[in-house]
This record gives sequence, structure tokens and C-alpha cells, in this order.
Amino acid sequence: MRRPTSLALAVSLVLVLASTAVAAPPDEGAAPSGTSAVPYEYYLLTVVVRDGVTGEEVPARCSIVGDDEEPAYPVPPQSGFYHAPSYSTPGYFYTRGRSTVFLPEGPASVFITRGFEYETVTDTVGILCDTTVTFHVDRWIDTSEFGLYSGDCHTHAHHSGGIYTVEPADALFMAQAEGLNVINCLDNSYCFTGGPDACSTEDCIVYMCEEPRSCIYGHSGLLGIGNLVLPTMTTWWPLLMDVADEVHPQEGAAIISAHPISTPDFFDLDTFDGGMLARELPLDVTRYKIDGYELLSGTCDSHERTIAMWYRILNCGFRLPACSGTDACLNAGLSRPPGCYRTYVQVPGEFTYDSWLSNLVAGRTFVTNGPLFTRFEVRDFAMGDSISLGAGVTHLDGSVRVECETPLTRVDIICNGQAVQTFFAEEGECVIDVDFLLPIDESCWVAARASGPKVHASTVGYSLYAHSGPVYFTMEGERIVVESSAQELIDWLNDFQRLAVTEGEWTGPGQDIRLFQEIAAARSLYQALASGATTGVEEDQEGSVGSTALLSPGRPNPFRSEARLGFSIPREGRVRVSVFAPSGRLVRTLVDGRLPAGRHSAVWDGTTSDGLLCSSGIYMCRLDSGAETVSTKLVLLR
Repeated sequence: MRRPTSLALAVSLVLVLASTAVAAPPDEGAAPSGTSAVPYEYYLLTVVVRDGVTGEEVPARCSIVGDDEEPAYPVPPQSGFYHAPSYSTPGYFYTRGRSTVFLPEGPASVFITRGFEYETVTDTVGILCDTTVTFHVDRWIDTSEFGLYSGDCHTHAHHSGGIYTVEPADALFMAQAEGLNVINCLDNSYCFTGGPDACSTEDCIVYMCEEPRSCIYGHSGLLGIGNLVLPTMTTWWPLLMDVADEVHPQEGAAIISAHPISTPDFFDLDTFDGGMLARELPLDVTRYKIDGYELLSGTCDSHERTIAMWYRILNCGFRLPACSGTDACLNAGLSRPPGCYRTYVQVPGEFTYDSWLSNLVAGRTFVTNGPLFTRFEVRDFAMGDSISLGAGVTHLDGSVRVECETPLTRVDIICNGQAVQTFFAEEGECVIDVDFLLPIDESCWVAARASGPKVHASTVGYSLYAHSGPVYFTMEGERIVVESSAQELIDWLNDFQRLAVTEGEWTGPGQDIRLFQEIAAARSLYQALASGATTGVEEDQEGSVGSTALLSPGRPNPFRSEARLGFSIPREGRVRVSVFAPSGRLVRTLVDGRLPAGRHSAVWDGTTSDGLLCSSGIYMCRLDSGAETVSTKLVLLR
């Protein structure tokens, strides 16, 4: 990997210093020794970072730029995992609490951050001699008090082209420096254990995960998996929905769409961005195969296009939880910091990796590069909730509070993809706290979107941005439908079929037919929605019996009291529909007998076969029909 001149200069300076014995100062008043070989106009600056309350030295991200306008990095034998300027961030390194850098005489700019919940330190230090300076970082908000825990869904500790060896413990160190509670490293077999890594702490969890990459259908993040899904690099086969079918039977596992809208050119198969486009996504959501969507994504050059696709999917009645991932390469010399785009998950009870991921799948999330939603409620319902309403015009009362370390500009209330109300912050205000009243006369989803100016380098991107997960309202059982969104997805599927016809390269018989069947089924659904159908669409899809057995997720999902599972079988035969706990234990058998070909349904009331109430969590529902087995997930919320 070719690195910028600034990093090359830093490395060369480090090599010059490698032969000198730079000892850590015995105390903060003493200057480092062993600098006789250093030119007189250059000096050593030791930066100490301490917690503002405990006074302990703590991990942090640092950027230090000397009077020569070049970033400075730690001198040997220290390791700071330093990175050159990129992605609108200055050059930076990670400190475990005390680091020494090499600077020319004159003023030096110092920037220290510990994530979104700590005040950012910015200062100028005059370099006239070897110097030690101590900075205290203060927490301005603790989101765990609101039951909110942050994570990065997409990083890499062992990406190709890296210059460092990064082990799980190093990923933990960088996550702690960024104030993250969860860091998912999508590195396939590298340090994979099938569970949280042993280095994890109670408030910071490292999980070594997997990223299957299809250069046709898109990339996926497999979170919380217990077993790897192979192969990890594919082209036209298998479909991603087949990958999902290997993920979902694994206890507590989930699959997310990674950096989904990486290019505006649908037919680009030759470039890096073109090989990541989530072309299969509109098919996958109709089969309920995807558990999360990277709304803020490190690889995408346009968040606007990514958000527009998410709105289209929500506008067709699908619940697709929002998450975010930086695609940060922790072992590279050029990378966004992990957690610069992060997912906050509302965890009602004890924070664990399983509770964090299960609530992500339930849609209790917001994504952000700085602003924090400490409250978003509509009719006292929270993000991810689904509510049934009666007919007629209804007024939804809600409240939103968004806070940030730096000033905000506005918060928009979004209804079916449109900003229907906007509240502006007073100049210089860092909090927007408002109530709203929203009239509706149709089924809809409601969310909040916040924005503000970029003030300092802790913000990656050109401005502040945050988006809440939706609250869903169904009126008289009618599906949420925006006809123009359905038509846009039809256009997407037409392009998909055209690409498959002209460029498809298949490795086995029937693979192309399978894809075209899936496209046709999805197109049929979207055409019904585009024509104004708001009821009966899912039932019709369940009733169209193809060559394989189908099992749709329960509705509603998540659910509190009961959920209905629709399924269809292509021929008469013995059928079993079962519910399994996250541990794999059989909870309840809903159907067990011989059924005719066609559409059927089963209802689960959230109890065991003994009539006991099940606890909140992700449950696996499995349909066994002859030689076929298909599965889906139900999220139970108590």
C-alpha cells in the first residue's frame, strides 16, 4: 500500500530515532533522556491523557501537528497504530495514556478524543524544549444511563494490505480509545472463536466475525456467528439469501447488508465500488433474510443514496433495522477511525453481546457520527415498535431529544421518507428537546433525523448526522406503501435481470433459473404495491406455491403477545413447524402433521409447550417439509 508523504516522513523520523534510547520520564516534571542525536531545533513532547474524574491514564485517539504542519507520531519502541491524514481527518495515533512524539520548535496543535461521549481536547503547546503535558478528558454524557450502548458493526483487524499485526486485544484497545462498547471485526477465520473474544471486558466486547463478499450481489456482515459460512469470496453463486439461511439457524447470529449502495452505476462489475453494490437487497427483504442495513457506511461515497434506498424499502412495508459500520482497517496506515460511524442500541436489561445484537435486530437503534438521541418516542412507543391503529385521521404525539458535544442545526421528523416537521436549534445550542404532534391518515413509519455543522476533527464527514430507527404504525391492517418507492425497486429489479441475462456466469444447472424466479417473485410483489395494493400482498405471496417450501417471518415482528407465521409447501406431505430458543432447545411445536400443497399459517403466543411464558429474545422458527428445511426468526419482546 502506498502511503502519503506525511506518513513516510513520520516513519523515516521514527527510524532515525530508533538508535537513540528514548526512556519514559520517571515523572511528569522530568524530560526524556537520550536525545543527543536529535537536531537542536527538534524536541520530544510527551502527552499524558488522564480521565477527568479518576485521574487514571486512559486510552485515547490523538492528533498532534507541529509547526511544520506535519502530523507527529510516537517514537520507538512505542506502538500507536498511527494513520496518515485521510477521510477528512488529520493524521492520528492511539495512546494508552502516555505517548512521546518528535516535534520541531514552535507551536504544536494537540487534539484528543475518546469518542462521542467525552469532551474533545484541543490545545496549542509551545515546543521550546523537551516537554511533558497532561490533558484531562471529561465525560459530558453517559449513554448507558439511558440504556444505550454503542458499537461498530464493520471493522477489520486483519485486512489485506495492512502494515500492522493487530490482534483482538489491540482491537479492544482501539475500541476503548474510541469509547465503543462493541467492535465487530469482519476478518473471517482470523482469530475466530465463535463468540466474544476472551480479551473482552464487561463494557467493551470484541467479536471476530465474517464478511462474505459477493462481487455481484453485495457484501454482508455476519455478526454473532458461532460457525464460519464458506466460501467467503463468490460471484454469481450462491445467492445471499442462501448465505442467510446458513446464518439464521446459528444461535443469536445475524446478517447485515454491508456498505450497500457503493456506486450509482448498477452495471459496473469491474471496479472496487461496483463489486460491492447490494444488487440482491430488494429480493432479500421480500424473503426477510437481512437483519440490518448499514445506513452510515465507511466505504460508500454517498450516504444520500444509501439512505434513499433504505427509505424505499421501509416505504414498501419492510422492517429493516438501521446500523452503521466504518469498514475501518485497524491494521492499515490509512483508515477511518473505528466508531466514527457507530450504532447505538437500546438495551433494556443487562448489556451483553447477545442482548446488544438481539435489540439491534429488533430495530432499537440509531446511527450517528456525533449527535445522540437520548429520547425518541411516538405515543410512548420506542424505536423498532410496531403499533396497530384504527381507521380515520389520527394524531401521533411524540417527543425527541438530541444532544451533541458541539452545536446542532436541526432535527427533522421523518414520515414515510419525507421530512414533515423541522425544529431548529438556537445558534450555538448543543441540545434540541421538543414535542411534536403528527396527523396521519394511513399506515406509516416515523423516525427522527438530526444534523449540524462540523466543528472539529472528531467528526468524520463534512457535517454532523444522526438517524433514529423508525416506529411503525399500521392502520386498519393496511401495509405501509409509497407507490413511487415500489416503482423504483421494480426498476432496480429490471436492471438486475438485464445484468444477469447479459453477464451471468453460472457454475451449475438451474442457478440462473433460480435467480430469475426470485426476481420474478419480488417484482410481482412490488408491482402489486406500485398499483396501490395495501392489503393481502403478503398473503398472496405466501399462497403462490413454487418449487420450494417457503416460511415467512411472523407478523408482527417483533411481537409481544402473539405472531402469525405464514408458510407454503409445493406438494402434499408431512410438515413440522417448530420454535427453538437461542440455545437451540425446542420450545414449541406449532404444526406436526400431513398437509395439502398450498398456503398455511400457524400462531405462536410466546409460550412453551408447557404453557410457560418465554423471555425476550430472538427465536428460530423452522419449517421441515420432506427433504426441505427453511427457517426464519421471531423477536419476542416482553
